[in-house]
Amino acid sequence: MQKLARNGHFRLTLGKNGASTGLESQNFHSTILNDFESHLKFAESNLIANLQYFAIRRIAK
Repeated sequence: MQKLARNGHFRLTLGKNGASTGLESQNFHSTILNDFESHLKFAESNLIANLQYFAIRRIAK
């Protein structure tokens, strides 16, 4: 299945059985997990950037 468009919690996919909105239980939970995972990755990269910033500031003193 390919992701064609995404709007909030709705995801339009096109697969072997035609188009679906992603409201089916499995697709819907997959969307929520993917969103959560992307938020975690963003938070992790933000944390790493902050740690690097403060480490550089501490070394520069």
